Amino acid sequence: GWAVAQDEQFLLRSADGGRTWDQEPTIISFEPLESFDFKHGAVELEDGSVCFLVYGKQKDGTKRGQLMRSEDRGGSWEIVGVVPRTDSKISFFEPSLCYLGSGSFRSLLRSDDEQGLIYSTWSDDGGETWSTPERQLIWADNPSVLVPLKDGCVAAVYGHRRRPFGIRACTSPDGRSWQPE
Repeated sequence: GWAVAQDEQFLLRSADGGRTWDQEPTIISFEPLESFDFKHGAVELEDGSVCFLVYGKQKDGTKRGQLMRSEDRGGSWEIVGVVPRTDSKISFFEPSLCYLGSGSFRSLLRSDDEQGLIYSTWSDDGGETWSTPERQLIWADNPSVLVPLKDGCVAAVYGHRRRPFGIRACTSPDGRSWQPE
């Protein structure tokens, strides 16, 4: 298990399913970001490495995602790949991360575009390269959670803070394109 305090940028690890935790936190530094954050936990890959999709302030002032990987249980981190910018100055934040196996990642990103729509991005090469974020027809002002399903589809669950308020869900056959619930 993994526990992360976002403001302090450190993590605590558990090797026994959360029954006990590290006594001392591991400080995280994701250079070259000025600041960073993430909303969801890590995903563990087949080889035992751990990945986070963090979002952070870039030197140009925008926020973008970058995949970080640790091969030593969070003791050190490396940048694997960076989500590219769109043609606009839209910032992306609060990414969800879903690992489908065989090097395939899917993510939904909140945005500051004028409509408040989420964007999708994906990688099929272990997170080294990412698709340019694509606007989806889902309005979500709360971070989404992605869940891989046994049939190969991906489910997204997200908060909807407009009338009618609630928690919504939708599925995608490939985790790349999405339609509202």
